[in-house]
Amino acid sequence: MNPVSGSSSNFYSPQPTLAQKLSKGEPDSEVSPIAGKPQNLTLTRSEVTKKLKSPELNFYKNHIHNFKDIAPDIIRVDEQNSTVLMLNIGNSMEQPHLIDIKVGDLFANEYYLREVKGVLEENILAKMEKRRNISHYSGFSEHNYRIAGYTGQDKSIEKHDWLRENARISPRHILTIYFNSNAVAINKAQEQLVQIAEKLQAEPLKNYALVSSSVLIAFDKMNPENVNVRIIDFNNAMYLDQGSSKEKQNAVEAFNVLFQKGLHNLVDHLKSIVHRAV
Repeated sequence: MNPVSGSSSNFYSPQPTLAQKLSKGEPDSEVSPIAGKPQNLTLTRSEVTKKLKSPELNFYKNHIHNFKDIAPDIIRVDEQNSTVLMLNIGNSMEQPHLIDIKVGDLFANEYYLREVKGVLEENILAKMEKRRNISHYSGFSEHNYRIAGYTGQDKSIEKHDWLRENARISPRHILTIYFNSNAVAINKAQEQLVQIAEKLQAEPLKNYALVSSSVLIAFDKMNPENVNVRIIDFNNAMYLDQGSSKEKQNAVEAFNVLFQKGLHNLVDHLKSIVHRAV
């Protein structure tokens, strides 16, 4: 069942592959089914160019090398034009199917904002305030992750209306729709999510906090063995250095706990889908 319309016909109807869309010269907003704002992304079959804000540009310049095999493969960072050129995570797939899952960011509350104000960067505080306004109907606070979008969703529906509809059903159900209960693809995704969780808890990545970052999953509907899971969106990422205060260390630890909980719940939900399908 489609989580918005109540019908699965649109979701499972045959769709042209990404390569076919590109060959017809269709606009990027149609080629990019979910991730990011179309005006910030330019896609080809093999590459993605993203326009970066200053914090994310700094992250890509100075820190992305630590996220090898976790973030998309970086081809180059263009400081002059504030862009990053990345390998498209579905570049090896005949019919890539994607889902964008926000993981681990904390919705704001008065006590937390009071405790961290002056410690966290202003862009993170602004993001937390925004999350505060939507967390009550997005289902995020219960699972520490929420479905931000996926290939085949009804894009004519406003984002916040879609989130409200999303809150009425379990994220497990949306994941079942996305994977079409394909145990092979689900197991591959689980394995990669567990590997990412382990890497984030080890040096040097445990010194980073991913705030409002997403897990982007791609699998090939024509070959479910072909699955690629990466972390994207680093505009609000935090990191510790030798001069970081104790307060900021505590904040990074708190964000990391939430991100790990989100990954853990996501893996558990995927496992339950496989068990039901068997």
